[in-house]
Amino acid sequence: MVTLPFIDAHFHPLQLAYFRSAVDLKNVQDEKSLVDALEKANEPILGYHFVEYEGFSGGDVLTRYFPDVPVIVIRTCLHKLWMNAEAVKRFGEGVQIADDGSVVEEGVWTVIDKVFDSYKDVKKNIVRDMFTYLLSMGIVGGVEMGVSPDDGEFMSHVAEDIGFHYFYFVKSQYDPLDCFGKQRCLGLKLFADGSLGARTAAMIDEYSDSPGEKGILNWDDEHLYMKMKQWHDAGYDISIHVIGDRALEQVMRVYRHVLAESPRPHRHRIEHLQIMYPGAIKDITDMGLYASIQPTFSPEIPWAIERVGRHRMAYGYRWKELIDSTFTLIGTDAPVYGVSPIDVIDGLINDKYWKDVNLEPASVSLGKAVDLYTAGNMRYLGLFTDLDIYRVEWDIFPIKVKKVISSGKVVYET
Repeated sequence: MVTLPFIDAHFHPLQLAYFRSAVDLKNVQDEKSLVDALEKANEPILGYHFVEYEGFSGGDVLTRYFPDVPVIVIRTCLHKLWMNAEAVKRFGEGVQIADDGSVVEEGVWTVIDKVFDSYKDVKKNIVRDMFTYLLSMGIVGGVEMGVSPDDGEFMSHVAEDIGFHYFYFVKSQYDPLDCFGKQRCLGLKLFADGSLGARTAAMIDEYSDSPGEKGILNWDDEHLYMKMKQWHDAGYDISIHVIGDRALEQVMRVYRHVLAESPRPHRHRIEHLQIMYPGAIKDITDMGLYASIQPTFSPEIPWAIERVGRHRMAYGYRWKELIDSTFTLIGTDAPVYGVSPIDVIDGLINDKYWKDVNLEPASVSLGKAVDLYTAGNMRYLGLFTDLDIYRVEWDIFPIKVKKVISSGKVVYET
């Protein structure tokens, strides 16, 4: 079978490169399995894809079993982590740490960046290996969501060497001048709120499984407006992480203000859109915003119902309605979840994720899913959709990539 290649419109390839050498904790179910998994890792011990099991005591259990080496366990959403005492000593300076050794939101990335600094001597090799890994799955390009301009340029050069089309958004601490002259810099990435998993996504009403909690907004309207207006007026794109309905209300309110004051053609984006308010899709469409969704989140639906309640799920994970109504981009958010195109397509076409919990399906056809994840994302990045220039040759049973051609060159072949 021959198809256009895949483009990931929302992922974190630099983190993916580092996490490929970390311990995957997705199968951990209790204390014993956690310790068994962590014991196999090299120092500093870094585990990810973790979901708290009943009785998990945070940093205390990590310190008890690993008193002399730094251990960091990152929740699967990447919005919360736990450190043992040794990790706190080495990586915790300047970070707000709770009594259980946990860190949330921006503090998570402060800690992770410090850990990643220890890999700097082998950075180019692990990044090159990661891009080769992506090509082996038929992924020839994508958009990194939130890096420093220096890292973005470093990644761009490595990607160019092996035929990968890499673009990036920078983190919120940078200004438009930091991107001046950097052709692969698309603009600014902001976080309006947190995640459902950590209960930091900003909700209008309290969480159904945690009365009194409504999550957090990372910005007030004034400062969010000032940051967005600065980048909008400089001609760059804006991309904003939005999980909860309260965060979406705020972001739409500020987008409306910015676009009314400085109307211009734009490609501004909203990322994730997991729990929306009634009427949000029309608002997104009317403002010409891109809806950037991650179908790899679809397996969350059963536990998301418990977290936010069935009544709010009428406006949650509504991929089909977004696709039918507005400009829609498809990504994975890897390494939050896997980067495999098969998982992305499954999350778009498999209606069991909704039907198994008696929700109206929001799935689309296989043809629509493949078109969005290939030609749709390619058009967004200005890449030609021509099989003579870009193509992936597959064996279907079992699924295996045989050859990847990008910009007319063979960039991967088994």
